[in-house]
Amino acid sequence: MKITSKYILREHVGPLVFALSALTSLLLLNYIAKKFGDLVGKGIPWEKIVEFFLLSVPFTVAMTLPMAILVATLHAFSRLASENEITAYKASGISMHRLVFPVMLAAVGFTAFMIWFNDQVLPRANHRLATLTSDISRKKPTVAFKEQIINEVSPSRIYLRAARINRATSMMHEVTIYDLTPPQKRRTVHADSGLLELSADQVDLLLTLYHGSNTEVSLQEPARLQRDFFNTDFIKIRGVGNQFESASPDSAYKSDREMTICELQERVEKAAKTRDSAWRVMYRYDKKAAKAVQPSVLRPGLGAAYCRLLRAVGIRTAAAATLPPQDTAKKPAVANAPQDTSKGAATVVVPRDTTPAAAHAPLPDSLPHAAGVPPA
Repeated sequence: MKITSKYILREHVGPLVFALSALTSLLLLNYIAKKFGDLVGKGIPWEKIVEFFLLSVPFTVAMTLPMAILVATLHAFSRLASENEITAYKASGISMHRLVFPVMLAAVGFTAFMIWFNDQVLPRANHRLATLTSDISRKKPTVAFKEQIINEVSPSRIYLRAARINRATSMMHEVTIYDLTPPQKRRTVHADSGLLELSADQVDLLLTLYHGSNTEVSLQEPARLQRDFFNTDFIKIRGVGNQFESASPDSAYKSDREMTICELQERVEKAAKTRDSAWRVMYRYDKKAAKAVQPSVLRPGLGAAYCRLLRAVGIRTAAAATLPPQDTAKKPAVANAPQDTSKGAATVVVPRDTTPAAAHAPLPDSLPHAAGVPPA
């Protein structure tokens, strides 16, 4: 490489390092400031907190590196122009194309690096971060509770939604709880407010609800419902704050942001096969309607070519492990008694300080039914 090319590239190194460090630090500090209060002082090990913030660096670098390259390029050529070095190069017979050529080669190299980084490093870091967040949620469920969102209370089948959450006092407002734990009924609780706290042994989750109603629908008698009104209601969910245990990085479901291009390509191919299978069933029973929605042929694109290239050079991609099916056949069917299991299932205890007013009313017959798919 000639001296001119080395000099031009050297002018970019300093501004690139400075811009990358400054932008990454600013965005990372902003992210840490938002998450620090939710993690520190919650009984979470310090090494897990440090790991949480280190795993936040890759998706920050994915945003800041292109910006840093832009800042470095503008700074380098602005300095060369301000000190008349570009004019001196032109006077020496060196064209502008010759000055830009090494920068373009470096840009091609950075492009290849970012493609590899965004496809191989970033999804793995996002998946590990999601797994670690799930581990922290199992340890301290209040960390994962969000306002205006239906939150799953692990390990039970209870879902909680609160319009507003005061994290300083653990007080919730406009609370809705969907309890799917009883196998023979569905229970929905609405409350004006509620207090969220852990038991003394930091294992069970205690919910104290104020001024609301409890609606139950039996699956054996879906045409009838029962609604009770209360001033104070207590719900206890067992096994929420179990001892912190790290899960395997490949033991959880992967979202789109946690998958490589090849994994996304494989998902598209599986979805296309499922679509074609459904269309064939539709064509068997209604040929006219099936011809109107005939699916298009899935043609291989750049993603398929990229995956073939990776397989050719021997780069393997990580895949999410398949979770074993849960055995629900052994759950006892108790229709009218509180659920109480000591091995991680939810326990719902409902004492009330007021006399409940039960209302039994048949459901209207005009409710729509789900459309069934004819058997193959």
